[in-house]
Amino acid sequence: MTHFLIDSDKATSIALVVNEVIQNCLKYAFVGRGRGSIIVEICKGATYSNISIRDDGVGYNVDNVATISLGSKIIQRIVEDKLKGKLTIQSSENGTIVLFDFPHGAESNDAKSDASIRRNKDNANLAKNAFF
Repeated sequence: MTHFLIDSDKATSIALVVNEVIQNCLKYAFVGRGRGSIIVEICKGATYSNISIRDDGVGYNVDNVATISLGSKIIQRIVEDKLKGKLTIQSSENGTIVLFDFPHGAESNDAKSDASIRRNKDNANLAKNAFF
């Protein structure tokens, strides 16, 4: 198991995002079903880490919900503004994956650019291979 430390402001923001996503999973993902799975994974990278929350629920139309849901808008703002990261949401009838990343600490602009390219590729591959 790999451990890493983050400051309390970042930890609070991460906790708010993860809590909101899990609450949505519990409330909406398993409607009409007796059970389901929610998987939370944390992956530490060299400059960025990411957290994915995956369920095997009924899925939803991401475009419709993202424009009207207050919770979706809040987590988008927290990830982008507080965590300086990127949020990716994909959903199908096989479930939903919410993936967000965040930098570990201060980086140079070149390192940010390189890391952004790498993390976008990694995020796309993770979301693509999750269950779609």
